[in-house]
Amino acid sequence: MSKSVVEDFVQHGAILPPVAQMAQAPIATTQNTPYSALTLGYSDRVALMDTLQTRGIRNLLDHDFAGALAAYDLAYETWPTFRSVDEIRNILRKASPPQNDQEWKDLYRRISGLDLRGIGQKTRERLSSVIQS
Repeated sequence: MSKSVVEDFVQHGAILPPVAQMAQAPIATTQNTPYSALTLGYSDRVALMDTLQTRGIRNLLDHDFAGALAAYDLAYETWPTFRSVDEIRNILRKASPPQNDQEWKDLYRRISGLDLRGIGQKTRERLSSVIQS
């Protein structure tokens, strides 16, 4: 603000010019981001991510590799930087579907070392049990 405008205000009671209004810009999105994820509040997005991650791990435990990858693809599209979504998705995308019990266990071990805080308790316990057996 110029010095003369401030002096006019202080000395003469002039009205200050209005503050420039920022234009309301639409939320920047990528083509892959589901619209519903943009309209959810933070807590709802966290709950959605927990559900998607739990579904992905549960699918792996049921030997449904394609279902697990689909769940993590959707989680990535919704919130790619959330916890270990990107890392788990990359592991699944680079891996081939396991062909035997040992390959499944190896995959479970790799994933179990990542941030699984949002995974449902029963699913986490099941994952631990399978790894230890």
